[in-house]
Amino acid sequence: MDAIVYIASARTMEQFWQQREELRTLVFQMEAFANVPFLILCIRNPGIDLSEEEMVNHLGLNNVQLANANVRPLEVFVVDKFNREHYLEGIKWLYDHLTNH
Repeated sequence: MDAIVYIASARTMEQFWQQREELRTLVFQMEAFANVPFLILCIRNPGIDLSEEEMVNHLGLNNVQLANANVRPLEVFVVDKFNREHYLEGIKWLYDHLTNH
């Protein structure tokens, strides 16, 4: 596997908590994915009015430390449901990482 793209989209806070647990497993506990670039796209939904910082906090990603180059690259992009440009920024980050490393 060359990369992981995780799409987080929730209409309720309960769904956010479920995705938080999934992400915890993928980011911190799955050795098979330890060196794989990880792109997380957080889709803003009208039902939950959270800022980018709040979304990252609720998903438990605010304390992810990438202290050295040997740690998997991980990037979070908060995207609007109908704004294609935000998605493209995330895909460009992943493409750049895969082609330059």
